[in-house]
Amino acid sequence: MRIAVLFGGPSPEHDVSVLTANEVMPHLRRLGHTVLPVYVTEQRAWLHDETLADVRAYGQPERIAALPRVRLEAGDGGPRLVGDGLDVPFDLAFPIFHGAPGEDGSVQGLLAFYGVPFVGPDHLCSVVGIDKVFQKKVLAGSGIPVIESVDFGRDEWQADPGGIAERCRARLGIPLIVKPARLGSSIGIHVVRDAAALVPAIEDALSYDDKILVERFCAGALEINCAVARGRAALYVSECERPIATGEFLSFTDKYMPGGGKASKASAGTKTAGMSSAARSRVLPADIDADLTRRVKETAVRAFRAIDGAGIARVDFLIVDGRVCVNEINTIPGSLGLYLWEPTAVSPTALLQDVIDAARAAFEHGRQLRHVGPRLLGR
Repeated sequence: MRIAVLFGGPSPEHDVSVLTANEVMPHLRRLGHTVLPVYVTEQRAWLHDETLADVRAYGQPERIAALPRVRLEAGDGGPRLVGDGLDVPFDLAFPIFHGAPGEDGSVQGLLAFYGVPFVGPDHLCSVVGIDKVFQKKVLAGSGIPVIESVDFGRDEWQADPGGIAERCRARLGIPLIVKPARLGSSIGIHVVRDAAALVPAIEDALSYDDKILVERFCAGALEINCAVARGRAALYVSECERPIATGEFLSFTDKYMPGGGKASKASAGTKTAGMSSAARSRVLPADIDADLTRRVKETAVRAFRAIDGAGIARVDFLIVDGRVCVNEINTIPGSLGLYLWEPTAVSPTALLQDVIDAARAAFEHGRQLRHVGPRLLGR
């Protein structure tokens, strides 16, 4: 197939999206597909050129800026990338955005409206996935353990910052962790160990988002991650990993620049692989017993089903006093979480093909659903 890989975008996680896309595109080529890189700049311009499949090109902004601009068109002849003398048909879109806009359902809704088949979660799953507050409520409503929290919007905070700060302290105690509700890669996150630091932490998080999540900080909790993918006939569950943080929580540096430039102190089972989401220091498979591994994998599947997941999602857990709590679900995780299948019998490349086949099958099924309602206009 001709697959348009969409990535970049005006998100704080822009660079991470570029790295993930450039990790995924070689897999697609190995499967025999024609890859059409479509880079969305931070100014929202859509660019298409083979140059964009080489991550080294992004260090040359003048070269990138001169590349052809395109727009999406769709009709009876199928989807196309059009512009600057280009008219490029394609069969399938593969959005690989991190953060909003892009991972939040905006691009997924656009593609669905245009009738373009695409890989990954639909717009509703993406909305729930990007919003930690919505996600937590959906999971809790499905009987899946989550960490206790307080959430609020900018308007509530501006109306009564003292009251909200007191509510957080009274319900959750100290220490706390403050997060922008709709951002990933640990950007804008603060651990609050002193009540006086709570207001500045919230103010900084509000510089990234209009909705804030404050959770009880679970010191000493065990972090475990596990991915789930939807194939055409079944769900795949990855191996579990134990990411290794250098501080109180897994930071941006831990995720994308392992060791912060220092030598890793991870165990012999740890894997590192350059500046990408697969680069974090980790123990893979996780050094946990068989019973906990089973519980994590079962809960990962329950969480994936609860948000009606598609494509590949990574579920991040905190093990607190024996409880397997979902910390968050990443509906388009860094590296698509492909490295989590490396210790298994499932080839990451073959997994991608089944995920693509599932997307095509879902699109074709959707076309068979009834779309004609009562006629009111005399046609």
